[in-house]
Amino acid sequence: MKIPSFSRGVIKDNAVLGIALGLCPVLAVTRTMSEGLAIGLAMVVVMFFGNLTGGFFRKYAVGGFKLPFFLLTAALYASLAETYFRFYHQVLYQNLGIFLPLLAVNCLVAWRMDESAGSSGSPVR
Repeated sequence: MKIPSFSRGVIKDNAVLGIALGLCPVLAVTRTMSEGLAIGLAMVVVMFFGNLTGGFFRKYAVGGFKLPFFLLTAALYASLAETYFRFYHQVLYQNLGIFLPLLAVNCLVAWRMDESAGSSGSPVR
């Protein structure tokens, strides 16, 4: 067993670590069940619509334009989720705080994991 390939699989290309890092906002604000459900549902909605929009416009985002395009798409849906909470659920908005805009980062992490899986010839795809 080669040590460099083992450390690359454990540290650099570890999908479980990437998913766990993406769940940090969820774990940080789950003091009550309603807060946990709210941030979890918001994360699912933002990731769903961000990936759906990214899938529709994937052929138009080429080269160095891919990262800014997907980041702006994720930020758009995270901002919409934050605005929804601000106007319709003020108490949850105050409790969730800064973690609502961080939903865009979760989308970006998921997109990056998808891109690296596609470029490495992973059998999962």
